[in-house]
Amino acid sequence: MAAERKRKAAPKGRLGVIVPVGERCDDLVRLYHDVAPQIAKRYPAWEMVVVVDGSRPQAEPYLERLRAEADNVRVVRTYRSFGEATAVMAALGHTDATDLLLLAPYYQVEPEGVGPLLDRLKAGDLDLVAARRDPRVDSSAQQVQTRLFHRMMRAISGVKLQDVACGVKAMKREVLEVVRPYGDQYRFLSVLAVQRGFRVEEMPLPQSPLDVRPKLYRPGIYLRRVLDMATMIFLFKFTEKPLRFFGLVGLGMVALGALITLYLGLYRLFGFGSLANRPLLILGTLLLVLGAQALSIGLLGELVIYVRSRGAEEPLAEETPPPATAGSEG
Repeated sequence: MAAERKRKAAPKGRLGVIVPVGERCDDLVRLYHDVAPQIAKRYPAWEMVVVVDGSRPQAEPYLERLRAEADNVRVVRTYRSFGEATAVMAALGHTDATDLLLLAPYYQVEPEGVGPLLDRLKAGDLDLVAARRDPRVDSSAQQVQTRLFHRMMRAISGVKLQDVACGVKAMKREVLEVVRPYGDQYRFLSVLAVQRGFRVEEMPLPQSPLDVRPKLYRPGIYLRRVLDMATMIFLFKFTEKPLRFFGLVGLGMVALGALITLYLGLYRLFGFGSLANRPLLILGTLLLVLGAQALSIGLLGELVIYVRSRGAEEPLAEETPPPATAGSEG
């Protein structure tokens, strides 16, 4: 409710531009001056919040010049590197703007595309408008990686987005306040917004030539992406019904453990031999115990969700006005 009161107190038509600075950082001063004319035409009242995620010495010269040349720029620093999602949420507490524009600290799209992106948001029928870099000017290897990644995402979530990794997004403040991404979920913000019922659309914008660079990562990075995908599977399919996941795993282990112990019981009952030296007995008992624990975790998860839902805010919905009748005029 505090967030709702803050939104009511926030001035209408004010834009907050959030720039999370991580490992990569281009000339922030040049980026500011390139996008400022596009923003000022649509939002006379706007400010930029630059969040430095931990210690980023490469950004310091740009930040000093930026604060000297622009009076609507705030600089926020996190105590250590927490990731882009935490940086964005930290910036949200330093602006009361009703509309938000997320920008990467480097050129992903041409600056001229920021204006149409904001126009689409101001049309009022969407909650989040995400930039889709099109046409792509990446290497063939990068485009193959991108297509494979998004096919997997569509299979997992059913959301047909083509460039979730692009950090240029315009949105209503409520999107961040409800979704509240954390960890490595920043790149999945559009997908998570769809899951929570927000209206999301991608807009094709020309990719900046400055965004082109070799993007073949270390094996550990790809492993992290696989784990991110596993997280998304759980968030999309089992967030509201954890018992379906833990129950499926638990019942499988219990069933297998019961079959093993039944077999061993009959083996001993009919005098085929002793069970003292049978490792299979340990395995069967272990599966029964682990299966019971998995079922218990699922039940506890269901209880937590039930208790939380009783005190939660009303679900996202809006009332549709009744159709006008012929005699309603006057």
